[in-house]
Amino acid sequence: MSETGDGPKPTLLYVTARTDYRDGIDPADQFRVVSYVAMATAAPIIIAHLLVGVWGFPFFAGLFSTMSRAIPWPSAVLLSIGWLAGPLLVIIDVATFWLIYRFAKRWWIGLLFVPVLIYLMMSAFIGFLLYIPIFPLITLVK
Repeated sequence: MSETGDGPKPTLLYVTARTDYRDGIDPADQFRVVSYVAMATAAPIIIAHLLVGVWGFPFFAGLFSTMSRAIPWPSAVLLSIGWLAGPLLVIIDVATFWLIYRFAKRWWIGLLFVPVLIYLMMSAFIGFLLYIPIFPLITLVK
């Protein structure tokens, strides 16, 4: 080796902890795949909200209009929206997913599955509001 440094240089091997990469997947690709899975999980619930809002609410409104008893005001407000409830629920669902998507992009990827829980809670609440007017009829049958 000459003193000018023309000879082979030693190769330094660096060992680093790769916390951003799991099994060689780029974090952006990982986020994109998980967001597609979350969208596919949320899509059936959004479609169900649309269908129940467009066809279910007018059906229940017609059914409850033949009842002699007064409908509780939360159910009456929900049913007064009519078929517009479907598009309104879809707008709420998509806005919720978009907001949580933004939060997940910034903080934690697991937040992408929170909208599914929110949608299920909304469905349970809507189901409860549609069940309230039917409850007195069910207790009369018993």
